[in-house]
Amino acid sequence: MTASFSPVTSYELWIGIRSREEELDFLAVLRHFEEAPLTSAMARQAAYWLRDTRGRPTEDLIRDALIAATAAVRDEVIYTRNVRDFLRFYTRVQVY
Repeated sequence: MTASFSPVTSYELWIGIRSREEELDFLAVLRHFEEAPLTSAMARQAAYWLRDTRGRPTEDLIRDALIAATAAVRDEVIYTRNVRDFLRFYTRVQVY
């Protein structure tokens, strides 16, 4: 089995870190995963999904769309506790 993470996911993890210990835990786990680079195809997919959003999309919505687009372009499943955040964009979402 393999796993990957988006640079946007990394951003979301790091912005929420509250201690050096937590940072070290994330680094230990993520070193076993592949970092999926953000590509223009992923950015286009996210923009396509967000194009019809009323008003200007929030930063959270943009990040969710970019993470979902990363999985969609790579044909991967998103494992998350926040299924609802991603189902609006992509159906291959599983609760972990």
